[in-house]
Amino acid sequence: MLYWEEHIIRTLMRIFHHNLCAQAVWTAAKAVFGDHIRVQGCFFHLTQSTWRKVQTLGLTTRYKDDDDVKQFCGMMDALAFLPINDLDEGN
Repeated sequence: MLYWEEHIIRTLMRIFHHNLCAQAVWTAAKAVFGDHIRVQGCFFHLTQSTWRKVQTLGLTTRYKDDDDVKQFCGMMDALAFLPINDLDEGN
């Protein structure tokens, strides 16, 4: 098997494993909280996306040194847990 073929197979296996694990978590959440919940994504990947944006904007040093910046990013990610009707108030 060529190197690139092995690389593609390993990448596909990681994607399959990730999707399988994510689906299992979503199924478990619905089993615990009921079918009325709506799962729209993964909090881990949301926070990773936020971190990448911090890096893209050149704010890495400020994020690491300034607790207010770090708290703001955390609060922004935490909005994912608010019901849509409460987003304007942020409570």
